[in-house]
Amino acid sequence: MKNTGKNISASRFFRCLATSVTCFHCVTTSALAEVKPLSSYPSSSRIWIGAEDGQIQAANEEHFRAPNAVYVTIHKANGSRLSKDEHWATIGADELELERRSLEIERKKTETALRELKQEQQDLIDGTTIRIEELEAKKFELSMSLNESELSKKLSQRINEAIASLDQKIAHLKEKIDPERLEQDTQTKTEELNLTLERKEKEFAKRKKKSTLKAPFDGTLILTGEQVIAAAEKKEPVWLEPAVLFASLSDKSYYEIFFSTKNPIFTTGNLENFSAMIETGSNGKIIKAKYHETRKIDGGSSIKDVVVFRINKEDSASASLSAQQSRVALIFKNFPESYKVVQKKNIALLAPDILESKGWAGLVKHLWPEARIVEIGAQTIALKSADAN
Repeated sequence: MKNTGKNISASRFFRCLATSVTCFHCVTTSALAEVKPLSSYPSSSRIWIGAEDGQIQAANEEHFRAPNAVYVTIHKANGSRLSKDEHWATIGADELELERRSLEIERKKTETALRELKQEQQDLIDGTTIRIEELEAKKFELSMSLNESELSKKLSQRINEAIASLDQKIAHLKEKIDPERLEQDTQTKTEELNLTLERKEKEFAKRKKKSTLKAPFDGTLILTGEQVIAAAEKKEPVWLEPAVLFASLSDKSYYEIFFSTKNPIFTTGNLENFSAMIETGSNGKIIKAKYHETRKIDGGSSIKDVVVFRINKEDSASASLSAQQSRVALIFKNFPESYKVVQKKNIALLAPDILESKGWAGLVKHLWPEARIVEIGAQTIALKSADAN
């Protein structure tokens, strides 16, 4: 970053920028008697647009809380290095085991019901076949009696009616054991049994997945509280009240800066070209970061939205010294090309009446009618001159 005026230290320069946009005592200057041509001003591919409080965090960090009043069994010791998808804790292990055993019983019940269904079908076929044979025999006897010459017309009529009735019963019984019908009935009952079991299987799988805690990324496991740490060492379950924080997983290979989305700077326009700088410690080390994404994070009592800037890899060591701390960050907007940058304080007194009535846009138009405003920052204004390509 280039300074104009007197040479001042980086730390003082940052403090001045973050404190006030009217920090005139930082650089000695006086109002100009006449307007300088825009070409005489320096060029820059970025502009400082403000200062915001941000918190430095490990880039990958997740907190784990008890979903309700429950026993939690932690299978890894405090400080363990976990690989992505590694199983490290189980919520409600005892209840999960009872559900597993109950499901096993349901599986056996279903297997038994399917076997019984096949046996019932075979019994139905056997019993119905015997009954059909009995009715066929009676029908045969009645048919033979019709050949007797001494039968009266009335008796003959009754025998024929009885034979017709037997035909109906035989047809009904044959329909009951029709192979196509039996197959359809068996398939329907089998699907009902399997569907009931499948529903219970899926409910258990969902419960198991929710209860089985796996590492979402490679990181270090940090347990919270002496009771939790002691229980983990003994591989024993620990009782936790709802929403109690019991562990965190952190990947400290690189860091990020979290800002509140409520900050006015982050509510206007596209953030893709935004960058940030933070001065850390007494050594004046500068940490640089670029906009990464807007994210939802665990805010303790609620979920909150944050704007995330990812810190450059080479600054990770410095960032680690300020992790979990709030710092004032200078926010910049970067341009794809360089523009003329004018200090507000250098032009504010050239036409104060116009500035007061028409703002910075009006003042710029008054001083350089052909210039176009690219961005108005906290202390400077980026302008594109008329003769710029």
